[in-house]
Amino acid sequence: MKLSGDQIINSEISRVKNSSVAVNGKFAMEFNNWGSTTYKINHTWLGTKIRNNAIRSVKTYSHTLNFNFFIKKNSQIAIESELYGNSFTETDPVTFFQNITFIQKLNKSKAVLEIKVNNLFDRDVFSNALNTDFTYISNSFNLRPIQILLSLNYNINELVENK
Repeated sequence: MKLSGDQIINSEISRVKNSSVAVNGKFAMEFNNWGSTTYKINHTWLGTKIRNNAIRSVKTYSHTLNFNFFIKKNSQIAIESELYGNSFTETDPVTFFQNITFIQKLNKSKAVLEIKVNNLFDRDVFSNALNTDFTYISNSFNLRPIQILLSLNYNINELVENK
């Protein structure tokens, strides 16, 4: 998509031309009763010219790959992987995240035990950008260190009724 027009930059009217391309896709597949996978892709390119002078183009991308394995009737392992990259961060332009979750349904109480490890590779900063023909927003986040979460989910009414 291309967009051009006059804008006021530093108190001067300047001719600005933006062009962008976005490619998005998603693929999902189930493997009989033992697992499933989902893959998402998002690539964007933004080029800008001010007074016919090209400024640095911005490229961002993300890939998300999730696997779910149903290892037993009441057990599941989920692996979530995310890869982000850009052309504007000089120190660390590629960021890789991975989370792993183990889910066990407890038969007698109908409770669900979940153990989750977030930020498995202990990334400390994440930078990304949103770029379209109309806007460019860059942001950077400080992340929590690796986390191990344990949760037990249950319906209190079912626990009382079973006793």
